[in-house]
This record gives sequence, structure tokens and C-alpha cells, in this order.
Amino acid sequence: MTTVLSLIALTPNKLGSYEEFEVLLARRMRLLGWRSVKIFNDSPKGDLLNAILDTGCELNTLPQHFSKISSMLHAAALFRNFKPDLLHVSFHPMTTPLSILARTCGVKKIIFTDHFSGMPPLNSAPKELFRSIRNKFSMFPINKFIAVSRFVAHRLETRSGVSPHKIRVIYNGINTQRFHNKTDRALIRESLGVPFGDFLFIAVAHLIKSKGIHHFLDAGKILLAKGLNVSFVIVGTGPELDKLQDQASALNMTPKVHFVGLRNDVNLLMGSADALVCPSLWDEAFGLVNAEAMLCGIPVIASRVGGIPELITDRKTGILVAPGNTSELANAMLQIVANQEQARIMGSVAQEEALRRFSLERMVEDTITIYQEVLNRRELIHLTGT
Repeated sequence: MTTVLSLIALTPNKLGSYEEFEVLLARRMRLLGWRSVKIFNDSPKGDLLNAILDTGCELNTLPQHFSKISSMLHAAALFRNFKPDLLHVSFHPMTTPLSILARTCGVKKIIFTDHFSGMPPLNSAPKELFRSIRNKFSMFPINKFIAVSRFVAHRLETRSGVSPHKIRVIYNGINTQRFHNKTDRALIRESLGVPFGDFLFIAVAHLIKSKGIHHFLDAGKILLAKGLNVSFVIVGTGPELDKLQDQASALNMTPKVHFVGLRNDVNLLMGSADALVCPSLWDEAFGLVNAEAMLCGIPVIASRVGGIPELITDRKTGILVAPGNTSELANAMLQIVANQEQARIMGSVAQEEALRRFSLERMVEDTITIYQEVLNRRELIHLTGT
């Protein structure tokens, strides 16, 4: 029996899109007659635990303390105990020693998924050289890299020296049924305190400075100063929350800005909005919230950074703007408000594209295909509809 061990550097606490992917992947592997083992930082709980166990998948944990000898010994014991034919590493840093350790423990096939946009260049040539050498040493045992966007694939080639023949791009998948759902917009807006008839912009982010939410507020103030009936919902929390709330108060925007914290009903909130704004200042590897908004059928105004332009087609499914340019962001938001019929058309086209490109089923199918190739299996299986 083929054993695939997935080493995932996450502490799973909810059944989100990525967790749903892991559940569906384990279910597909069971159909193939394969053994699936998943190792997280900590044990899944609640509905997620039940969903994973229902697939017949085996579970274990490996906390991320690679500087401790005990953690490395624990990892080695897991590799020797499960004897995987294939190791799939996800959400771990590129420099993780686990790939080398796995190879010394007899694991012959290793896949690494790069979910990140890469580290910024160092301001010291010797340090940059050392990091490059360390990366190449850590990556040597890896047979195939999965990049979550062409942007990430390009960085793997140019910054890490990975051969393009060893890289495959697989876009993140989303539960299309959950996000492609009709929403009682009026009821949700009323619960948020959004005035009837307001054009509603939504932003969903971990509230750190590099997400650019302060530019979203500044741009929103420009729209309010023009007398437009607009409101803003900000979903998420983080170290910048207090500063952003103070900023909204200083701009006299408080009645129009709704900070709602972390929510389990992001799909419903997005479905009640008229447009998503993603004003990131850093190179997003993929930008999952943009794909989720597309599935909800709303246009996206996003920064032209990282992998985001691979999702959003400018003037077709949304509007791309320069990162950190408040004036350009405000102009894009003004265009959406002034041309609401065109905005609805953008949202409809975006939804069609998202359904075609970002389903969990497609993500699973492409992942299984890579597994088959790396394992040199001849029998390829098309999973859609099974």
C-alpha cells in the first residue's frame, strides 16, 4: 500500500478552505487504496477532527521546535515509524531541515509546497550568499515543488535556483458551494448596522501594516468627503486594530466603518457586500480573499503585487492599483460606485472565472497527478466527479 505522509506546519482550529482541501485529498487517496498520514503542529479539534478521521486518515503531531534535539528525534521517529513512500511538506519554511532528515531516514520521494512570497533580499551580500547556500542545501532532497502562483514559481527559480522542470503551479482551491451561495443581503447589512442603500466595501485581512488597511480608510474618507453613500466593513484582527480604529475615529468615519473582528461567516459577509478591497503593500503569494470574493460574485479592487494579478483581470473582474497609492485606490473605488451596473457585470464574470479556476476538486486532482508522477505510477486518475 502506498503511504503518503503530509507534514503541515499549521495548528488547525477551523474547517477553512485549506483544511477542507486536506480532508478531500485524504478521501481521494482512500479511493486509490492509499494510506494517508497527516502531521500537524497540534491536534485538530471539533468538526475538523471528525472530518479528517472520517476519511480513514491517520493523525499525529510535530511541534515546530527544530532547534531542539528532542523535536528532531521525534520527527525522525515519525518518518521511521510510518515509512512513507512520499512526504509532502506544506507551510514549513524553505530552510526546514525536515527534508534532509526525512531523506536520511529512508524517505525517497519528497514534495514541498511553497505557500509564501519569499523573503526580502538582505542588505548584506555575505548574508544573502549564506542564505542562498543554506536554501540550496535544504532543497536538495526535494523532488518536486508546488507553487501556489506563477509569481511564487518565478521566485523559486530566480531567488532559490530551482529548475523550472521541478516546479508545478497549483492555485489554491476554495469550497465553491460555501462561497457560491445566495445571501440575505438586507438581513446581514441590517445586523452590521449598514444604512439602507449604501454601497458596501469589505476588506478581509490579518490587521498588520503590510495589509494596507490604513490606505483603505484614507481612500474611504475621500469618498465620504464627496458626499457618497458608502460604508465599510473590516473583517479580521491583529496588532494594528487599535491604530485603525483610532484612525477611523480621527477621520470622523466611525459611523460608516464597521470592525467586526474574526468571523466564521466571511462568505455571508462577502455576499452582502458590493466590492472587496485588498490594498496589500507586500507581495501576496496568492491572495485567497480575492478568489473568495470572486466566488461571491463581487468585483475586487486590489494592489498590483505578487500573485494577485494572476487572479484579477484588470477592468474585467476588478481593478488593479499601485500598492500604497491612496489616490489611485480612491479613484478605483469611485469608479465602482459610479458604474454599479458595470461592477455587477465584473462580479458575474469574476464568479464564472473563480468557479472554473479555484475549486477544491481541481486542486486535489492536480495534487494527485503530481503524486502519481513523483511516485512513477502509471495509472493516472481523473478525480472530477468521483
